Amino acid sequence: MWNTTPTTVNRPILYAASWKRRKMLFTITREAGCNKIALGHHLDDAIETLLLNMINHSSISSIPPKLSMFNGEIILIRPLTTCLDKGLKKYSQLKGFPSEKRKCFYDKDTHRTTIRELIYQMEQINRNARENISRSMQNIFDDYIFTPKKKDKGQLSPRFNQEE
Repeated sequence: MWNTTPTTVNRPILYAASWKRRKMLFTITREAGCNKIALGHHLDDAIETLLLNMINHSSISSIPPKLSMFNGEIILIRPLTTCLDKGLKKYSQLKGFPSEKRKCFYDKDTHRTTIRELIYQMEQINRNARENISRSMQNIFDDYIFTPKKKDKGQLSPRFNQEE
């Protein structure tokens, strides 16, 4: 059914594993009588997610520092979203924290890895590219975004892959 070789990323397997982890976190949080889950996503994760969502899902969205789930029953917080990965790695080394051990052999060859390479290439063009992408998430000019009014939706949308 699914190809399980480590060199071929299988999206359904990655999605299923991610959902099972998240579901377990929600279950444990409820059972413990808690209402907050702190996740370790950092600023690079948010930048990568923004680009992934733009490319794969046609949306301008990322991972917010705080997100209400299940009508406010659980709040996800991401306190590290103001920190770059390289700064966290440096801090971790200074403090002698053990390095992360990757357990999933699908983790090496993903769209996220490709996006990391793309961001690196962008930094070759502009050394501030990573910072500028991050700032752009808080600096949106609505008047300059293609957002047709509800009544106009579909009438003004660009046409792709159609013969002229």
